[in-house]
Amino acid sequence: MEEAKTQVIDFLRGRHEVEQQLNGSYEDDFDLMTRRDVLGAQQESARTFSLLLAAMAIVSPIVGGIGVMNVMLVTVTERTREIGVRLPVGATRSDIVAQFLLEAVVISAIGGLLGIGLGILAIPTTASLNDGIALLAPGSIPIAFAVAVLTGIAFGIYPAIRASRLDHIEALRHD
Repeated sequence: MEEAKTQVIDFLRGRHEVEQQLNGSYEDDFDLMTRRDVLGAQQESARTFSLLLAAMAIVSPIVGGIGVMNVMLVTVTERTREIGVRLPVGATRSDIVAQFLLEAVVISAIGGLLGIGLGILAIPTTASLNDGIALLAPGSIPIAFAVAVLTGIAFGIYPAIRASRLDHIEALRHD
């Protein structure tokens, strides 16, 4: 194929009277593409699209995790008195961490389940836009749920530790 391509290029350069430049290159007034070139362009497009999807897959949990962390920090602030009461009555710091970490995981898990549900409900719409083709890999559902739960754990640790480190005397004085 490459030999045929070279022969066609040489023929067209002669036919169009394309002269070789001083630096040895040609300024062709034509483009020649083989099926291999077209396939390469399609593969490059697919790689670019995959890269964009991967970037979205990385950014989305981070944005969601920041939202969970903010909600949990507000929850810690609103429940400062509760924490101040629980510590002197026998709750350990690990109990406080576990409580707030569990809340963050529950919030993330609910968000993950809602996202999975919306994704499944969006399949018919996606199929109608893509000539009736829409695929859902069954293995992606548990992976999506696991990412949601891990996001809750990762972004819930800081608010949970912050809650456990509150001084119970100061917490009881909190309005």
